Amino acid sequence: MANESLLLNFVVPTTIKEAAPSADLSWLKNVIVIAQPKSGSSASGIVDYTSVAAIKTDTDSKCFELMEMGMKKISICYGATLADAKALLDADTTHRYMTVLIDPVFTDISAALAWTRDYVLGWQSSTKADAKAAAAAKDVCAFNDATDTTGILMYRAFGQFLSQNSWKDLQLTRLDDSDTYGITDMGVANELFDAGVSFAITDPEYKTCLALFAAGGKTITAPYISRQAKIQTQSLFVQYLSLRNPKWTKREAGMIESYLNNQVDQIFVQTGLVNQLRLVVDLDTTEGDWYVAGVLEIEKPKAIWRMKLDFYQDIIEGV
Repeated sequence: MANESLLLNFVVPTTIKEAAPSADLSWLKNVIVIAQPKSGSSASGIVDYTSVAAIKTDTDSKCFELMEMGMKKISICYGATLADAKALLDADTTHRYMTVLIDPVFTDISAALAWTRDYVLGWQSSTKADAKAAAAAKDVCAFNDATDTTGILMYRAFGQFLSQNSWKDLQLTRLDDSDTYGITDMGVANELFDAGVSFAITDPEYKTCLALFAAGGKTITAPYISRQAKIQTQSLFVQYLSLRNPKWTKREAGMIESYLNNQVDQIFVQTGLVNQLRLVVDLDTTEGDWYVAGVLEIEKPKAIWRMKLDFYQDIIEGV
């Protein structure tokens, strides 16, 4: 028996026109770690890993913590120096990623801060001054902890962050229960917070919890959400063109603007990723017959980490 009506298909023959496929966004949660191979290991180049045991065989880096916290796969870029690693990343054509983490075995990343990059760069330093300098750079997440010289807290934080289904800031997420790591001095905590340095606080009751997770002075989600917004807007426009074949008219420009704004509102605003995202589309006569002009305005994502509370105690007469 046919699944569709012969009569309907006879009276209204239909051709299904498919839109261009949506852009792949999964790579936004991919990570590459720059590390050094273990002595005696033959690991080189960029290697993909799907097991903790394989990572421990090839490197002394604690980057396996990324997988312990939920990631299914990570890549490691092996370089004796950061310059060697950068050359490998520049020559690579097979990996797509939004996060590059530098293992603390590299104690000085000043050269890496000058790299031209389109990803978030992460690093953990046991030196407060170095962490402050790194955290001031655009899209750099710099952790600091004098007791953690192997980057365990950084790897655990990014492991949880990148294995989530959505973009969440992980406020006060517990990273460790051993009281081995984490800031224990209020003055240091305030100093790191004001400098935009990521860190965890260790408390006898609450254990070791994230106290700030930031990149370049912005909440950690900001560069990821902004990148996703750009790619999805591009993808939606390609799909619109492939289905609608719009003419170069003000009416069509208005329809494009209405369609795209409705879509990005559902994806970003109604889901709570951002407070406001707006696309303005108009005909751009300066570019000739082939363009419309678009301006994508996105409010920088923010997160609430602390509250300044003024506490007043009433004086009750007669008591």
